Amino acid sequence: EESVPLLPWQRTAVIVAHYLTFVTGTLSLFVCYAKVDILKQRIWSPFLLILSLVWLQIAPAFEIGAHEYEADWELKEAPSDMINASFSFFNFGGVCLLAISLRSAGVPFFRKPSFKSGTIAGIIDTVTLAADLILAITIIAEPFLYIALGRQGSQKLVVPVNSAGGILCLFRLWLNVGPNKFTLGGGIGYLVLTLTGVMMLGVYKRECIEFIHVAIGGSFVLSLVPFSIAIWAAE
Repeated sequence: EESVPLLPWQRTAVIVAHYLTFVTGTLSLFVCYAKVDILKQRIWSPFLLILSLVWLQIAPAFEIGAHEYEADWELKEAPSDMINASFSFFNFGGVCLLAISLRSAGVPFFRKPSFKSGTIAGIIDTVTLAADLILAITIIAEPFLYIALGRQGSQKLVVPVNSAGGILCLFRLWLNVGPNKFTLGGGIGYLVLTLTGVMMLGVYKRECIEFIHVAIGGSFVLSLVPFSIAIWAAE
């Protein structure tokens, strides 16, 4: 099916949306730097948090190159190649790493679920333990999935894991960094915008309107703004 191509001004808007990631990414890095002493006390790994934010800026650098030289900023002809594979690794891996980094400080990664606080708490601990393992495995497996299944096939497996990671980020930003109304609001904003990006990708695949690209990229880029607000409110 032929897609509705970008108009010149729409192409400019798509380009600006992609480059804004370096603005929001720098903001989030600055906030983490400013709050690092508190983060050391509250979350599992401030280092992995910062590394994940670096990965989330490396990813769009690859994507920008691919858009400029392969499809003139449209998605219809996006191939499965080394450039896109690199984008996929740093993008999806960055989200997984972000969720892992926000775990509670001092809680071992490999452990038995604890039911000391009751059955419900034990079930939640079991689920989050399994989720963390899946996130870590996904980071390692993503390049091999891309090689075996290609761009579209690997996304079908990795995108749901990333969405689950976004839900973990919401609760971990709220509870492990706060809890307060800003960490809750920031966590909700982060999740809503990332899921909006996922949903808009689905809309693009159905409607084949290239300008939807600006909503896909823009949602992911702007998600770091409420994320930064949550980190700034760390206490």
